[in-house]
Parts: sequence; structure tokens; C-alpha cells
Amino acid sequence: MLKRFVPTAALLLLGLLAAGCQGELDQSDLDALAALPAAERAARIEQLIAAHPEQPQLPGLLAKARYEDYAGLAPQARIEAIKAALRDDPENAITSKLLGDAYADCARGEGGVSYLDSALFAYENAALKAPHFFSAVGSVGALYDEKEDFEQAIAWYEKALLLVPDHVPTLCNLGASHYNRGDYAQAMDYYRRALALDPRSQDAHFNLGVAFAEATIYREAIREWREVVAIDSTTAVAKEAAKNADLLQDVLDETIYKGGKKSRRINLQGTE
Repeated sequence: MLKRFVPTAALLLLGLLAAGCQGELDQSDLDALAALPAAERAARIEQLIAAHPEQPQLPGLLAKARYEDYAGLAPQARIEAIKAALRDDPENAITSKLLGDAYADCARGEGGVSYLDSALFAYENAALKAPHFFSAVGSVGALYDEKEDFEQAIAWYEKALLLVPDHVPTLCNLGASHYNRGDYAQAMDYYRRALALDPRSQDAHFNLGVAFAEATIYREAIREWREVVAIDSTTAVAKEAAKNADLLQDVLDETIYKGGKKSRRINLQGTE
């Protein structure tokens, strides 16, 4: 029986770097980086950025690896440490993104929404310094979403999509922003585009179900939510989808019964 060869992380990266010198990187190349420890991963990504300076997803991967260097610090100490690094290198887009991440973590933690504007400013700075920085551009859109400025969120998500046109989470976020401003048809279009790329995207199926329900297309909503559960019933989104589907089905059954569409059968035996 032939054994399946599973390459080690080091071998994967050797192949990745060799391929990177010859042509464009693909998603499998980028996914291979996740197997490395953070410090080694950062060094490898820097090499790839040198070979592919316009690759839009590499800066975000580098920022994620470098952020782990600050993981042991308290939130405010993390902000101050990243600020100090930025003072040493003020044009560094990666460090600006790290500062945005630190502020955003505070905004979602003890610091509250007062940190959102600081995070947004840092992310916009990162995107200004490196317009091809996909993760920074998308993060600006996400924060405008949190601030419920959906027009700005859509504008920034569209910029992100120009950089990585087949990015399913960005398509889902665009759909959500259009949904939140009441444009359900446009929202559905983005969710369908996401599903064309990834038919197993639970988020896309779930959100498409929400859009169908809002548009009173109830049976399609239930079908999408049941599909979420069929893909993987153990996830949080699947549990929410199952609850939504059951509730809506109960409402539909009750409405049909009250509407007289389930008629009572009369026993005619023994009658004249």
C-alpha cells in the first residue's frame, strides 16, 4: 500500500519560496505559512514580500505574525509599545496596521467604542501608506460597518475586492452592508457570488437566508438555513440557523392553518 507523503512545514516553505521566484503565489502557498511558528513565519513572509511587493494578502499575514510579539502585553501597554515602534519607523504600513489592531482589540474589550476612531485612523493610515494592503483596506470597511456608516463600509469593501476579487468573507461583508442599508436584492447578489466561489460557506448561506426572510421569501430562507446545518451542524452559526428555520417554519405552519388551507375533513358516514 502506498503511503501518502505529507511534507513538513520547512519543506512546504522551501517549495513555496521556489515557486514564488518563478510565478505568482496562490492561496495554497499562503495557507502553507500557517504551519510555521510566528517568528519564523514573519521572516518567511518578509522574503516573499521582497519577491512579490504587490501581493495584496502578504502584508496582512505579516501583520498577524508580528502582532503575536505583543500578545503577552496588557492592552494599553500593547498600544504604547506599537506606538513606540511606529515613531521609530513612521512610514511603516505594517506597524500602522498593528496599531489599528491594538486599538480595535481595546474597542471590543474594556476600552469600549471610544477606541474605534483611533483604530480607524490607524487602519486608514496603513491603507494610505500601502494601497495594495488588502487586510488594512478591509479593516477600514469593517470598522465603518461597526460605526453603522454603511456607505463608507461598502466603498472600502469594494476597494478590498478590487485587490482580491474572489475573497469570500469580503463578498459576505459587502452583502451585509447592503442588507443593513435596506438593499436586499444587492445583498443577495453578493451572497450568491460568495457561494459560487465557496458553496460550503455557512456565513453566506446564513446571510442569504436572512435576506430572503426580510424579503418575505420564507421558504427559500428556511432552505438556506437548513443548508447551513447540513454543512456542519456543530458550529455556532448552524445552531442559530436551525433555530431560525424552526421558528419560521412554525410561523408558516400556523399561518397556513389559520388561513384555512388545511381544511377540516367531515365524516359523512351515517349522514343523509
